[in-house]
Amino acid sequence: MTDSESARMLDRAHAPTPASVAAWIGARNFKRWTDLTAFIDRCYPAVFNVEWLFGGKKHGWSLRYKKSKSFCTFIPERSRFRVLIVFGAADREKAEAILPGLTSHVREDYRQSPRYPDGTWMVTTVDSAFYIAAHFQGFRLQMEHVLLLDDILDTGLTLAAVRDRLCAQAPASLRIGVLLSKKRRRVRELAVDYVGFEIEDEFVVGYGMDYQGRFRNLPCIGVLKAPS
Repeated sequence: MTDSESARMLDRAHAPTPASVAAWIGARNFKRWTDLTAFIDRCYPAVFNVEWLFGGKKHGWSLRYKKSKSFCTFIPERSRFRVLIVFGAADREKAEAILPGLTSHVREDYRQSPRYPDGTWMVTTVDSAFYIAAHFQGFRLQMEHVLLLDDILDTGLTLAAVRDRLCAQAPASLRIGVLLSKKRRRVRELAVDYVGFEIEDEFVVGYGMDYQGRFRNLPCIGVLKAPS
């Protein structure tokens, strides 16, 4: 197969440049390409080693994002580009936990992806800005260690709801910290990893906590007493 007949970029002597990629995949697709690379750089600043790899006359050039293992690979093809995401054994469980919340297009791509001993290889054609967000916004937390912070633990309802929402996206780890924890029965119990102070079951204001919009900006925390 000659270079002119292949969908891949096969000129081994010349690594792709932004100009050559744009000419190969087309201006509209190149805009999606740059949007997606900017998204990764914004979400993971200075995290990945990014390099062009040549896979021989069959596979041609591809752009790989890698840390300790491959995160994703961009594959420029004539008039389009594809993205390969490899989910290892541990990553598969996390990815499948969040699939119900993603688009049907993403779920179908994942279901049709081949499975190998080293993981699931999901290859998809990026054909819209929405598709970019659908694929990567949902998966970005799988590599993140998340610390959830709140000012006060009272009934537990708010923190538990936020914790459940974050857990559904399967982060690498999740820890919870609060400045104040009230000594009271919770409506929803949850484990808290870091507590600044335990306080009695009283209404407190200051340091961002308010009563009907008042006292939020106090430089201290105080107990709000009912007028005698």
